Amino acid sequence: MFNKRYSIRLLFNANKVYDRQVVAGIGEYLQGAQCDWDIFLEEDFHSSQHNLANLQCDGIIADYD
Repeated sequence: MFNKRYSIRLLFNANKVYDRQVVAGIGEYLQGAQCDWDIFLEEDFHSSQHNLANLQCDGIIADYD
């Protein structure tokens, strides 16, 4: 059904309530839309934002606030 699995990086601070809600919403969307995405939640999102060019992925969803 799907031609390609997309690799998506999530750069959020899991200590913030808003960011956890966004991540939960992304999960709900993926289940409802049956998207064929591989999701990677970065543990240290601060170091990842400095290396954006080196991240091997199809997309990034982030909150740098």
